[in-house]
Amino acid sequence: MIDQQKIHQGQVAQVHSHYLATLAANIFNAAILVYVLRDVAPRADLALWFAAIILMASLRSIHSWYYLAHSTRKPFFPGTWGQQYVVGLAVSGVVWGAATVFFFPEGSVSHQTFLAFVVGGMVVGASVTSAALSNAFLVYGVPALAPLVARLLFMDTEIQVAMAMMLLVLFCCTVAISWQVRQTIVQLLVSRQEKDREIESRRQAQEELARHQEELEELVEARTAELRSSNRDLAEQIRQRKMTEEKYQEIFNSTNDAIFIHEAETGKIVDVNRAMLDMYGCTRDQALAMTIEEGSSCEPFFGAPEAMEKLRATVMDGPQVFEWRAKKRNKEVFWVEVALRLTTFNSSRFVIAVVRDIEARKAQEEDRLRAKKLESIGILAGGIAHDFNNILAAILGNINLACFDENMDPKTKIVLAAAEKASLRAKGLTQQLLTFAKGGEPVRETASLGE
Repeated sequence: MIDQQKIHQGQVAQVHSHYLATLAANIFNAAILVYVLRDVAPRADLALWFAAIILMASLRSIHSWYYLAHSTRKPFFPGTWGQQYVVGLAVSGVVWGAATVFFFPEGSVSHQTFLAFVVGGMVVGASVTSAALSNAFLVYGVPALAPLVARLLFMDTEIQVAMAMMLLVLFCCTVAISWQVRQTIVQLLVSRQEKDREIESRRQAQEELARHQEELEELVEARTAELRSSNRDLAEQIRQRKMTEEKYQEIFNSTNDAIFIHEAETGKIVDVNRAMLDMYGCTRDQALAMTIEEGSSCEPFFGAPEAMEKLRATVMDGPQVFEWRAKKRNKEVFWVEVALRLTTFNSSRFVIAVVRDIEARKAQEEDRLRAKKLESIGILAGGIAHDFNNILAAILGNINLACFDENMDPKTKIVLAAAEKASLRAKGLTQQLLTFAKGGEPVRETASLGE
């Protein structure tokens, strides 16, 4: 969209920009004209006219200079300054037209021709310098050229009339040229405005781009800072997790009990500790690939179905503790105590099995059981020995009483003596049973091998 006010402001600035050329042209042409007409016109009038030209040209120049010097620093109203320029231009045209009224050399065609040349030249020059403003040239050209044309037309000679007609043609041509120049200046101003608008648009786009770039850089910097902070936090978390894992592994591997971690649903082994490898005599890869059948003796009540039942009971009912017949890699079977507990990690359920080798404890229990059996047998033997000893005491007592019978047949005495001897041997056996029952050492004494 074209800003007409800015276009008009550009037109006003354009006509004011020629003030130096206008000043020089006015003073120079006026000086030459005064010099040429010094002999055909009153010199006092010429001096007065020349002073008016200098004054008017100087005032116009000062006016234009002031406008150009200050219009960019504070708001100026181009309409007012354009009107003032047109008024000054019209006054200049009147002053130049006055020269043809007061100094027209009626008796000298050469001076008339020179006057027509100078005034026509000024009109042509004004058509260019004032063309930017619409009708500005007319307010100068008409008062400057009309008196001269009128004087020439009212003269009888063909030369003067021809000069008047040529001046009219010149005026028409300068009007057309002025109009063309004005159109060109307006087009240039419109193009400049469009270019300025495009430049402003590009500048705004660049500023917007720079602003977005700064925002992007700030965002990138913020994101980078957040990423650095996140990386530091992540590194700290990794370090803490690594320390935790190292502590876990240290605790996991420091116990003397074997630890299995099974999948709750399948029973598959997912991790073991070093104690398990030592206890079962296998490598880690072999342990992770081990099945329940390979780790159990598979004797009655110690097979895979029973093991899976224990796992299911752990999942459904809670922790389980039981004894189990395990099997090493070399097929050696041994007793273990198993403690099962269910745990959840990362939304997955696992059963932790803590296995303790109780083979030595089992051997000690068997020894204690055997000792208890021997103790029971000793108590039984002691009781039997006491009872049997009481019986033998009655038998020996009766045999001794029978031996005091003097009427007894000698053969009977021999039999009773043999019975007494056998009873004494039975008493010695009873003493041995009592010694066994009490747990004491047998009584040792010196005896003859012959006897």
